[in-house]
Amino acid sequence: MNHKIRCLPILAGPLRGSYWAPAAGGKIARIFLGTYEREQTELLKQSLGPNSVLLDVGANNGYYSLLASRLSGGTARVFAFEPSIACLKFLKHHLRVNRLQQVTLLEAAAGRVAGTAWFEDGSGTGTGHLADQGTHEVRVVTLDATVAEHNIVPTHVKIDVEGAELDVLHGAVNILQTYQPEIYLSTHGARIHAECCQFLRELGYLLQPIRGDQLEATPEIYCTPSSSIRQQAA
Repeated sequence: MNHKIRCLPILAGPLRGSYWAPAAGGKIARIFLGTYEREQTELLKQSLGPNSVLLDVGANNGYYSLLASRLSGGTARVFAFEPSIACLKFLKHHLRVNRLQQVTLLEAAAGRVAGTAWFEDGSGTGTGHLADQGTHEVRVVTLDATVAEHNIVPTHVKIDVEGAELDVLHGAVNILQTYQPEIYLSTHGARIHAECCQFLRELGYLLQPIRGDQLEATPEIYCTPSSSIRQQAA
């Protein structure tokens, strides 16, 4: 255990009693008061069930990995993808102090093809991203290959990768067509937003804004397969 990282119990909300490191930064007060990303959290509370499988792409410090584990009573499996060295330090610690053995950590970015890529640390917490000229190389995997390797059926996918969203979706086209998981997508930039929306619509997904009432104006999208696709999958 890293004794230099101090963790305190979260005071309220769905993660009440879980341990979190204040030094992880970000919107730390909202984490401890149980008000962090309320809309996304509520959607996951409503849809996550026993034995769900979440792909947490861009896991950052582990909020959604912890959330899925807590909401499912420990029955959900979580695959957390994170390439940032800074985030990995806290992510690993949060998994350890909360004893989340059902979380599989992949120290990698998700992308269109497997390989390596340059990574640039961002100016703020959780803003690191793949870049043509980054500071260090990271491993890149595809969601399709990861799902096949671990022989899992994903039910939920959370994607927050600072601009690489479309590449992640392209690398997951097989699982999106085959398993139709629900997707919680954060987009970065108008062009990426439009391209992701078009890509998902072509796969038969219905798109709803998570915050606000205009899909074009929100970077947070809740994506569910159409009823016809659900029936075919069943």
